[in-house]
Amino acid sequence: MEAGVEQEQLQQEAELNQEVNEEEVESQMEKVKAELEVQSQHTARLESSCRALERSLGQSGKRLQEKEQELEQLTKELRQVNLQQFIQQTGTKVTVLPAQPATEIYADTESLKRLGSSRLLPSNPRSLQGSLNPEGIYV
Repeated sequence: MEAGVEQEQLQQEAELNQEVNEEEVESQMEKVKAELEVQSQHTARLESSCRALERSLGQSGKRLQEKEQELEQLTKELRQVNLQQFIQQTGTKVTVLPAQPATEIYADTESLKRLGSSRLLPSNPRSLQGSLNPEGIYV
């Protein structure tokens, strides 16, 4: 009879241990699920940040390209102004056309005709030096 009681006690302990193990496993699974949820939310935030960064980078690239085009246009205009000033200082009459975007320049070749001056420049560049400026004018 003692063997039957002992067998019953062992069976109850085994059932109790199994219940404790199942509770521990469920507790650990809940922790893992919570951690996965946190990581999933973090991943979603990172992906959203990446998309926003990509949009911002695209806009910055576009603005940079616009600024480069503006700089190129201003550089062309500055060269024309410098040329006009040089020609005025040397006494030559010239009409400078307004700067055109590159697409218009290639499309309208008629606008590229060279304008003649009202008088010919001397063939010797030394004669272009002013009497007050012995160094001459350099472009």
